[in-house]
Amino acid sequence: MSPKAIMRVLVAAGGVFLIALAPANAQTLDQESPNMNASFNADASSLTWQQEVTVGLAGPLVQIELYVTTPGSCDVFINAGAPWQYDANDFETTLVADSVGWKTIDTSPAGLSFNPDDHFVIGIHGLDTGMWLGGSYLPPEGGYDRGRLWLNEAIHDDTDWDIAFRTYVPEPGTLALLSLGALAMVSRRR
Repeated sequence: MSPKAIMRVLVAAGGVFLIALAPANAQTLDQESPNMNASFNADASSLTWQQEVTVGLAGPLVQIELYVTTPGSCDVFINAGAPWQYDANDFETTLVADSVGWKTIDTSPAGLSFNPDDHFVIGIHGLDTGMWLGGSYLPPEGGYDRGRLWLNEAIHDDTDWDIAFRTYVPEPGTLALLSLGALAMVSRRR
């Protein structure tokens, strides 16, 4: 085997090794609005909520969590930009919860990536199945101070109400390992 061929094999093996090293679920919490003292009707099909989120950490949005206070199901969607949005959703799924607590939604298939201070909305539309979500009506010390909650095209009560959510991006080390692995695989192909 020529030295060039050996080098290609080593680079390819290194790329596979680096990708394998990257933890599958290594994530960093970006933004959070706590579940404290409010409940929101995610049941009624006549209601559509849009929770504005302002990004803190650059990177792909890989996961969100919502706090369920009454089990059921609802449609969840994400759109880049500020509320209110009418265009096609950038990501959508149905959240089905059979218990109370934080529920995880994998958003990585959407390929959404944001920079600090970008805006996106977490949308919720009821399916008449009984679901309610938790949240907060506290001012910024206990609530989320970087976005507004909208209901059916208008700001909800023009106060500090927010649906409880958490947003996640990959840990910086995970992104670096994945990038190095991908780069090694590309250089192998050349």
